[in-house]
Amino acid sequence: MQAGGLATLHHTIQQMSARELRLLVVVIAPPDASDAESSYNFLKQPAEQAGGSLIVAKGMDDIVKQKAQRIEKAVYQLAMAFYGDEEKRYRKVRPQRQNAPLPDWMTAALQVRVNFKLGFLSEIRRDTRGALKSYIKAYEQLIHESEMADLVERIALCGRITIRMYQLYLQSHDVKAAVHHCRIHTATLRGCCGGHADRLVVWRKWHWLAVNHQLFAELLESVAQQLPNLVDQSDMWQFPGFHYQSAASYVGQLKRWAHEFREDGQLPLSEVEGAPAGGALTVSPFVGQSEMLERPSETPDSAMEVTLRHAHKQAGEMHSDRCLQLLARAQAACKERGYLAGATACSARMAEEYLGEGNLASAGRLHERLRQSTKHEEGNASDARPLWSGLDRFALERALFCKCNELGIEKPAVCSQSRLPPPLSPSPGDTDQAGLDADASHGRSERLIRDTFEYLSLVSGPETEQKELMDTARSAASKLVGTAPLSVPLDAVEADLERQPGSLVVRLRSRLTVPVELGSAVAVTSNGEVKLTEDTARETQLMPGQDVELSGVCTTAFPLHISAIHATWAAVPQVTFQIRDVHARSSAKSLPAFCPPSLASAARCFPRKPVQVEGSPTDMPAPSLRAEVFHPLDPNDAFRAEHFLLHVLVFCLPQASARLWLSCGVSGDGDDVSPQNCVSLLRRSGENCDPAHEALDLLPFVESSKLGNAVATWADGELKLADTALALPSEDLAEGPFVCGKEETAFLIPVVVKFSTGNKAFIDFQLHCSEGESEEATVSLSVQQVTLHLRPALHVAVDEVTLSAGPGRPCALKKCTIRSLASVPFRLRSVEFGPGAEPKGVIDIDAQAERRPRKPALGTPERLAPKAIHAFVLPRHEALDPSDRLHVSFDRDDLTVDKLFPWRSAGRLLATWTPPSAIVGCPLFVDKPVLERAALEVNVEHESTGTVAHPTEVRVCLRRTASNVQEFKITVLPESAAAADKFMLSGATNTQSIMLAGELSQTCLTFLLVPLQPGRVNVPRVQVSSGQQEVTSAQT
Repeated sequence: MQAGGLATLHHTIQQMSARELRLLVVVIAPPDASDAESSYNFLKQPAEQAGGSLIVAKGMDDIVKQKAQRIEKAVYQLAMAFYGDEEKRYRKVRPQRQNAPLPDWMTAALQVRVNFKLGFLSEIRRDTRGALKSYIKAYEQLIHESEMADLVERIALCGRITIRMYQLYLQSHDVKAAVHHCRIHTATLRGCCGGHADRLVVWRKWHWLAVNHQLFAELLESVAQQLPNLVDQSDMWQFPGFHYQSAASYVGQLKRWAHEFREDGQLPLSEVEGAPAGGALTVSPFVGQSEMLERPSETPDSAMEVTLRHAHKQAGEMHSDRCLQLLARAQAACKERGYLAGATACSARMAEEYLGEGNLASAGRLHERLRQSTKHEEGNASDARPLWSGLDRFALERALFCKCNELGIEKPAVCSQSRLPPPLSPSPGDTDQAGLDADASHGRSERLIRDTFEYLSLVSGPETEQKELMDTARSAASKLVGTAPLSVPLDAVEADLERQPGSLVVRLRSRLTVPVELGSAVAVTSNGEVKLTEDTARETQLMPGQDVELSGVCTTAFPLHISAIHATWAAVPQVTFQIRDVHARSSAKSLPAFCPPSLASAARCFPRKPVQVEGSPTDMPAPSLRAEVFHPLDPNDAFRAEHFLLHVLVFCLPQASARLWLSCGVSGDGDDVSPQNCVSLLRRSGENCDPAHEALDLLPFVESSKLGNAVATWADGELKLADTALALPSEDLAEGPFVCGKEETAFLIPVVVKFSTGNKAFIDFQLHCSEGESEEATVSLSVQQVTLHLRPALHVAVDEVTLSAGPGRPCALKKCTIRSLASVPFRLRSVEFGPGAEPKGVIDIDAQAERRPRKPALGTPERLAPKAIHAFVLPRHEALDPSDRLHVSFDRDDLTVDKLFPWRSAGRLLATWTPPSAIVGCPLFVDKPVLERAALEVNVEHESTGTVAHPTEVRVCLRRTASNVQEFKITVLPESAAAADKFMLSGATNTQSIMLAGELSQTCLTFLLVPLQPGRVNVPRVQVSSGQQEVTSAQT
């Protein structure tokens, strides 16, 4: 330790000797050091020989409490000695220079130095205005007096002054002044380097501009986060995203300069015996000056050698990462403000950066995302912009450029039609990886073919360009030899469908600018594929702007769902085009699909093998199955503990022998969420009774097999329903909202769900169809997911009340308050108290036999209007157990059979059924916390210093540990007559305050203290009392 300390001290003394500095050595020893003075006495002699002194302290507390005045005195003595020596030196030099005035550059340099020091000292005095005035004078002198120093030193000093001015302006909440100086500094930097003669220094210009904009953007972000109202959103110079984009642009200029001078011979360096001439670079002792060589005599021009080294270092750096980071921050700022155009421009520039670095995969993904966001924004009429089509074209050209490079295909000329691509520097190993990864090559070929046809649908260019693009698509398709067939979406072609007796007619219309020959074509329908042909030719010629009519045989009697048209490319049969823009023309003979937007439904159709049914024609189409979900009540207004009714409607065609199963999945944020606990089916239990008097109950949803619950069975073409399903005649569905197709049979599966806890629940239904008696599913159908938003219906509270039954005869009762939290009316069925916990699940409707029966509360259960409050009283009951609970049973008051079952047959059958009542509860006995006498504390807060005749605010803060309601009396204690002459008080000195339950701290009193004399002033103490507690503040 001694050797290291001496070495550091000698090195410091050596640096001081060249700069006329003074030395003060302060050693901070560990607080537990026994003899710190003698331990560090070896530093005293070198420090005194250098004209300094040594101070040893034990920890920071020792410096603050004991050594602070000594350090201050030592600094003062060293400063006086320094200025005394300076005065003696000037007196010796002055007679020699009486006839030789100082040059102008030296005078200007001294003025800059003086203004800089004045600004620094003004900041210490917290004189912001004086500091800014001094900094502005120094900045202007550095700009205009170009002879006082070289360019690098002047601009470096201007940058340091600018940083302080930014901070001072923003601390003073003057954002406009900070922006004004930012404009001035930007203009200064843009004009500092110009012409070809400064080609070795011009990189500093772009570097300084980028740093300036990035720094100002970060400062603006901090201001916007703390005080957003200070930022004027109409001024683009006050937007951080603008400065981040500007910084990225200047980094791009720096990157282009580095790319230009990176070649061999552009930046020659001097060498001596294979090593750089002049040695290593050393840091200059003065701020702003450039570095120096260790051995400048080895080079003819040391300054030029230093400049060459800096330029060579900048040319060897990669600036893309910094540019990408700035663009990402600019994009985030644009998204925060909602500037879609700015965010899109940042995405395009980021894609260009990736492309310039040879990262083709990332560039391609960004261009794809750019096109998707462009389409999304074009669809919004409020954000219509005339340049989105040009941006889409640019993104397509760049996508073609990336895919051609990845696949090794010659790039078409249109790739550089909008803008020349940046110089490409491919990453090592990209080409080999493209050749080895067959799946990646397959995906790139698919995207290249798709983008090529999309570009042809947007741009109508010369015939040579179109031919070149088609050759590019064929070249990409040729790389698919020996691989799986390729499906390419062809969005530039739309199809119109028309059903005719026994046939299906499709009309194709192309928006492409080139003809395309199609091979075989099929229509993908819900009942299989229908082959389409053209009567006139073997191959279909799809001409631009002309309709091509294709037809196919289709004898299906019920409505078909046609999802897409698939057609092969005649030039490359391995490529299949997917035409997804399919429109169905209206026909009087076809059954229109009816699906109102207010009902959540899911209709799925799927093909199966043809099944021969006795008495049916031999060409009977494949049977189909579809399902709908109907909500009698709004699922967004479901309540906890309520029995919520859902209907699953099934439409099917006759089959020879099959069985239909229903399965259910439940998820949510509540407790014990499972189909067995939360889902049940409505079951008919009286098969021999009259249907009008048939008994109904709830059956827990316990899956009887791995496929679920059996709900229907086909036997010899006849449908037999389980006791959990209800048949729906077609005439009941004629009025909507669901339509039953020809030869279809419809039936209904009522489902009841209940969730006692949680805020949201999700229910998924699935239908499974199995052949014959087998329990192996051949076809599964997923029905749309049902989402229930659960809310509390009632708030139940139990309070203690004491009534007087006569003189000296108090009577303790319990009061029950029921508050409605919903916007719909409820009907209270019962309010009881007794044993039993709050029920869970939907199955336990009848209360189980218990040892003690429940007792009703005093009061009449009746209709509970929305937001209303009803009160009940629980009589005295000596047999109450601490585990007893209050049970409130209720249901909706606006439910009717027509609302729950809008179909006639189901309504007649279920006319006597109503959902079971919901039950909520709360405990009757609540353990009350024992109030303990808590601690009380009073503090007096104020500034540590003040000014005579200027008021100082004094705040009385009260803190406690209790949480009950408490009242306090606050009194400012009077001082002696001698102390009263030193200050005056203004404001309340005697008041009362109250702290509510749960409030632990409060500023209960504020008054002003005006000092009348300089010196130390004792603030009056404050006394606070509450009941038997009394505390007094400490002396401050």
